[in-house]
Amino acid sequence: MRVIRHPLSWRIFKSSRPNAKTIIFYNHYDTVPADGDQVWTEDPFTLSVRDGIMYGRGVDDDKGHITARLSALRKYMQHHDDLPVNISFIMEGAEESASMDLDKYLEKHADKLRGADLLVWEQGTKNALEQLEISGGNKGIVTFDAKVKSADVDIHSSYGGIVESAPWYLIQALTSLRAADGRILVEGLYDEVQEPNERELALVETYAQRNPEEISQIYGLELPLLQEERTAFLKTFSSLNQRSISKGFSQVIKGKELKRFYQQRLVPS
Repeated sequence: MRVIRHPLSWRIFKSSRPNAKTIIFYNHYDTVPADGDQVWTEDPFTLSVRDGIMYGRGVDDDKGHITARLSALRKYMQHHDDLPVNISFIMEGAEESASMDLDKYLEKHADKLRGADLLVWEQGTKNALEQLEISGGNKGIVTFDAKVKSADVDIHSSYGGIVESAPWYLIQALTSLRAADGRILVEGLYDEVQEPNERELALVETYAQRNPEEISQIYGLELPLLQEERTAFLKTFSSLNQRSISKGFSQVIKGKELKRFYQQRLVPS
């Protein structure tokens, strides 16, 4: 019997109105690890407050938003006898691990999901003008590993001039997947991509606040952006990202196995 290891928390707040619409709020309480190469002023899993700002792993993604939404609901119910809509909260524990077991929960509780009028995703943001933003639609994601085995054992680096190594072979494969401008070179990948229509592009052009300069400043980018012209910057499609690479001792030719973790961001179709 398979044990489900990532509990899902579910709570429904009902309105007494017979025709009340239903809103589902989705959140997750798990976080990505606080790896050793990240610089933390204090323990990342102990919430700290400095200059009125809360710091801790998962404050923004996504525990803070759980707290904000529940606090808003409690505040409303303290001043009103009834809710105008039905409100469901779904909080999973494995969003950062490909939502393992979420499908089992959704299948089991499908009756609680059917007929909902709106699903609000995990978080929201303010733009540079301090305006709350509503985003319509999200990119999907698929992840995969690429592995190369070139020998039964690792080989001394003195043979590097005659023996092909797993790292170089994998690097060559990687460079064949993406052009210098970020376009994915996998044959047929873009054939079924659903292009944004004129109205969608007009809405983005009118209301989108993000720009290349802002991204460069926020993240302290030292390499140039793949898209620096505003229209091209805002109109992005699928991307292929290299997330990590396994490491080995520098004085050997890695032959036994080398693995890299990739992700591809998906757009409609």
